Amino acid sequence: MARPCPPSASRERKLRFGHLGLLIAACCAVVLSVQLTIPGPAHGTADAGQATRVSTQGMAASLEKAMAEIQSMETQVNDGKLVPKFGEQAAAIIAEARSVAPELGKAVEGALEALFLRQIAVLRQQVASAAVPEDLDAVASSEAQFMQQAVELSGPVWSLEPERRRLRASLERQVQTSAALAEERARAALAQR
Repeated sequence: MARPCPPSASRERKLRFGHLGLLIAACCAVVLSVQLTIPGPAHGTADAGQATRVSTQGMAASLEKAMAEIQSMETQVNDGKLVPKFGEQAAAIIAEARSVAPELGKAVEGALEALFLRQIAVLRQQVASAAVPEDLDAVASSEAQFMQQAVELSGPVWSLEPERRRLRASLERQVQTSAALAEERARAALAQR
């Protein structure tokens, strides 16, 4: 017997903690890799050990700052809001993390991509539910509205195309359903005469 799906709020919470857990694990891996690649006292001078501590402290501070900014954005997304100019903010956070360590930048980018995907899905739903398009011109207009707003959300390497295609398919189905319903009503009206 199939087990019922948990409520969507519970799934969102699990996803959020899952993404946060992945970010923390990736960052720990970055810290360990830096500690292993920078020579310490066993490999040379005491100055090298000091460099390792400074580098690790800088990475930890950068990680802490990035996580605070991501959590702030995530709070807005959890409240059902889109983060204004998310793409620009994400690019700045990623660039800062990459300046400390490329691996840290990749980990931060992964966490931000999850927020991007959540926001782009919300935007697609908002545009799709705003009004039922009556023809393909209205579909094109809704699609243009979506792309105009979605550009602000787009990050350095994230694609809008999959969500644009989903929106277009959804809107086209709505047009087809509306046309079929209108046709059926016309048939019913003719049959009653």
